[in-house]
Amino acid sequence: LKEDFINTIEMIEKDDNVFFLIDSVGNVASAKEIDDARTGSDKADMTRAKQLKSLMRIIFMPLDIRNLPCVCINHTYASQEMYSKQVVSGGTGIYYNSNTIFVISRAQEKERQSDKEISGYKFTINIEKSRFVREKSKFPIHVSFSDGINKYSGLFDLAKDMGYIEKATAQTYVRTCLVGNPNLTDDVE
Repeated sequence: LKEDFINTIEMIEKDDNVFFLIDSVGNVASAKEIDDARTGSDKADMTRAKQLKSLMRIIFMPLDIRNLPCVCINHTYASQEMYSKQVVSGGTGIYYNSNTIFVISRAQEKERQSDKEISGYKFTINIEKSRFVREKSKFPIHVSFSDGINKYSGLFDLAKDMGYIEKATAQTYVRTCLVGNPNLTDDVE
């Protein structure tokens, strides 16, 4: 992978429109792992983390110089700290060289609480690391089986957080730019 990747990057000019995708970094096999499978050896592969870190060191600088995007899909695991959190697998090479790291979680969506039938999923994009967006931000995306991706996912919560709407009663919200103006009413339920 390292050799193919760097050879491909070096053939590309600065303004070429190319997109790289590694799916999944956690499933990339090392040369030792493949050799062990051929010979029937069950020894642990202690070279994997070093090779993965080497791959990230080798590819990310040429990618940045040529303005080429690379998306690496990876696994996460729960840390064994007192307050467990999701950690990107593969060591620090991926973490340090990445411009942005998203950890995506998923929850089931149901029409009503009493329903047993799943109507879709609510994905939450957690910004673990970013050079462009505030870290630890969360972006919800609702996907229903019948309608697909809701393009307005998260806008209501964003409007509340930014103060564009506020709670008027227990069941209604009002746009703050209309509060105190008797000529305008625009209640949102």
